[in-house]
Amino acid sequence: MTRRWVAFFRIYIGALWFEYGTSKLEPAWAAPKGEFYDASKFAASTVHGPIRAFIESVVLPHQHTFALLIAFGETLVSISLLLGLLTRIGAGGGMFLSASYFLAQGKYQERFGLESLELLLFVCCLMLLALHSENFLSLDSWLPKHFLRRPADVAAERKRKTS
Repeated sequence: MTRRWVAFFRIYIGALWFEYGTSKLEPAWAAPKGEFYDASKFAASTVHGPIRAFIESVVLPHQHTFALLIAFGETLVSISLLLGLLTRIGAGGGMFLSASYFLAQGKYQERFGLESLELLLFVCCLMLLALHSENFLSLDSWLPKHFLRRPADVAAERKRKTS
């Protein structure tokens, strides 16, 4: 029963990432002076220290590249979690993206960011890593049983069936 809830949780978090990722695949997101540029500019004005310097000196000059990386990264995380394919890598990618947004938006400066959606997504992806969410209703559990078997194991199985 618990495995089903963990699988439901993984699929739900994957659906959230899918919504976030596919909404950013529109041309207006990565356009010069587009939505990502405005969001980055706002983030640079709210944070201080090395994060601000990174946004101003690296992200803003290469905003088109970063916008595409974010859009495709979120979409790949969602596909990984929805299908249960490379689930642990997908959850790690979700943690990385969530932590990056959390730090870039400066939400840690107020109440330790406890009201932040990014922090919640980070914790959810951490839970997916800890709960071994790839063990039920996932391609990670199905593929090794059906396709990724060693030839020696296949031969031994055939020998058992014939004898």
